Amino acid sequence: MARVQIRTTVRFRNLDGLKAKARARTARQRQAVLEAQVLNAEDDHNVSAALCNFLTGYMLSKLRLKFTRGGYNYFLGFDASDFIGKTNPVTGEKITFFYPVVVVEGSVNYAGNDFFAAAHFINRVTKTARLRAAVHA
Repeated sequence: MARVQIRTTVRFRNLDGLKAKARARTARQRQAVLEAQVLNAEDDHNVSAALCNFLTGYMLSKLRLKFTRGGYNYFLGFDASDFIGKTNPVTGEKITFFYPVVVVEGSVNYAGNDFFAAAHFINRVTKTARLRAAVHA
């Protein structure tokens, strides 16, 4: 069987239009992904707040949602500075350790309540669909 080789040359005169379209699509996608991440973060915050232990409401009042500089990632949780050194609203004693870790992860005497993982699990289908739609925008 003989092998046939064909060489072709394709020349483009101007790719500026194609480049401009690609840049515009990328900008639209970035904005759509950013908007989807804001909605995802708000959903995670709302579900976490609904599932958070709120015997006194102190932990719930300290639940924070912060975005990174670019806005694509977010932090949902607690800051140690809101707890260590503050006064416990129930006992009136000074808080000496970061107790949300015990509440979320649990301890020997306390079953954990990982409401962050639960919020992520509850919202995972919606978050994936939003991001998929944003990428294909």
